[in-house]
Amino acid sequence: MIFSAPLAFLALLPFVALFFFTRFVPKIVANAQMMRAKKSVKFVEWLKILGTLCLICALAQPNIILGEFSFPKMQSQIALVLDTSHSMDINDFGDINDFEELKENLKDSTNPKTSQNLSAQSPNRLEVLKRVSKKFIAKNPYDSILLVPFGEHSLMLNPLSSDRAYLSALIDSLSLGMAGGKTAINDALARTIFALSAPTHPNAQKSIILLTDGFDTDSKMKTSELLNLALEKNVRIFTISIGEGADLTSLEYIAKTSGGRAYLATDSKSLDSIFDAIGEIIPHSVVVPYSYSLQIFFIMFGIIFLLAYWVLKYGFRSGILGIFAKLKNFFLQKNFKALLDFRIFAFLALVFFCIACALALTQSNLPKSSNAVFVLDVSKSMLAKDFYPTRLKFATTKLAKILRKHKLCSSIIIFSQSAYLLSPFSCDFSTQALLLENLSLPYEENLDIEKSALDNGASNVDLALEMAKFYGEKIVLLSDGDFATPKGLDSTQSALLWLFASMQGSVIEFENALVKDSQNRVVVSAPKDFALQGYKAHFWERVQASLDESDESAILAFLKNTQDFSFLYKSADSLIFLLLGLFALFIAFWRAKL
Repeated sequence: MIFSAPLAFLALLPFVALFFFTRFVPKIVANAQMMRAKKSVKFVEWLKILGTLCLICALAQPNIILGEFSFPKMQSQIALVLDTSHSMDINDFGDINDFEELKENLKDSTNPKTSQNLSAQSPNRLEVLKRVSKKFIAKNPYDSILLVPFGEHSLMLNPLSSDRAYLSALIDSLSLGMAGGKTAINDALARTIFALSAPTHPNAQKSIILLTDGFDTDSKMKTSELLNLALEKNVRIFTISIGEGADLTSLEYIAKTSGGRAYLATDSKSLDSIFDAIGEIIPHSVVVPYSYSLQIFFIMFGIIFLLAYWVLKYGFRSGILGIFAKLKNFFLQKNFKALLDFRIFAFLALVFFCIACALALTQSNLPKSSNAVFVLDVSKSMLAKDFYPTRLKFATTKLAKILRKHKLCSSIIIFSQSAYLLSPFSCDFSTQALLLENLSLPYEENLDIEKSALDNGASNVDLALEMAKFYGEKIVLLSDGDFATPKGLDSTQSALLWLFASMQGSVIEFENALVKDSQNRVVVSAPKDFALQGYKAHFWERVQASLDESDESAILAFLKNTQDFSFLYKSADSLIFLLLGLFALFIAFWRAKL
């Protein structure tokens, strides 16, 4: 057992001083001679001593280490703000020896002319940036990373995450011009600062690493406003200029004013060195075993010992009657000295200790063992308008509200014919809610040709559930139920169907156009009763979406054993009432002359 606040044991000194003072100063305490003559301490006095010791131990915050759990005692939140404008297509920055694929092509090439062309080939600036970024996040496995590619727009690719495989896949997906061809540096930084400002960890250190090769040509936010925001949110900005064509003066000013540093990279090797230097400056996440608080037990034992002392020493009935007599004396005769009776202070101490016990009991003491996974149906049937404005928009709004209000940690998967991970497991509920609110469906304007493989009008729920099993034990499926019977779940997992369908079917429209299937037939959503025919009742719970918050309460009840980030926040309220209780107890002992 360890104590998080060992200095709290200094609270013993007043009680020890009071004990010796009242026993060995006969001029002040009339019965000191008699007490000193007793060589042994009675059993009832031991109860008082043990009760006081237990409460002071509770103040010192006793814990036991649980090796099977770990959590970040200090979390480093790093945003990589990466320029993907067209100017990053210049092939002047990379070394072919740093890229295995090009080296293999060069090695395998038997045509001297082809070999010569490959030798002359070098990766563009964006490819170098991607390689170095992946190397940086791999070196610091516990840091939470946010990826923000930008051009004239800025894209939040993910919530804060430490899932390195997921982050590497996102970095690989970066492409030139994906956020527009212009460069809006200030706007990208401002949006990133707002994303980092969400309260996702009590001891978070927030940093931004900006990589760009140009000037700010398209921002609406002024540099002065950006810096005021960075200082207000306590976010440091590190700037890396890719080549000498960048706005070195402005980038250096932004970095130094925000508390960061500015760097100039002239080739891939210097970029590697810069990332290493920044990695030494930025504090990285510290992951420690979780410690289970024993405070509640010490408070309860302290109360029990002191109550037993009270009953054996004064009697329960006489003690209570004495308190009422003193209070009656005060209210009827305005005798303020009646309030100085030791029984009044003992009663106050008991009240404070009970409040401290209740507060310690309500605090989340253990990180929950289950992870929540939300699986969102984005097939065409979710475009039905029996929920306003559509089933899908209604569902994403509801889910975003739950994430923000109750600060849940979760993974999010979207599916129709295929399934995609929208967010790995993360406590960055704010960015997750933003991703949901900005979720757009991949349909062409004519609705006959799909823009991606995400949807062709069908719902492959089995594929989505197979993916969900890897990310958590509590699965919430948000769907209109228009799918075939889902397969069974593992015994360690449970699932809930959050049903977004009314009693009637509805013709599906998107942007005032009828949705048609591959046979050019108008798609009609299944009514609620039909949708539930393929629903496996003995594996699933079910909640009907509603316009009020009754369905949200059912969802939260289902997720009651899943992780949120409240266990990271240890409230000091119980400690405050413990201090007040110990102070009242000290006065009670003093007034009672021990």
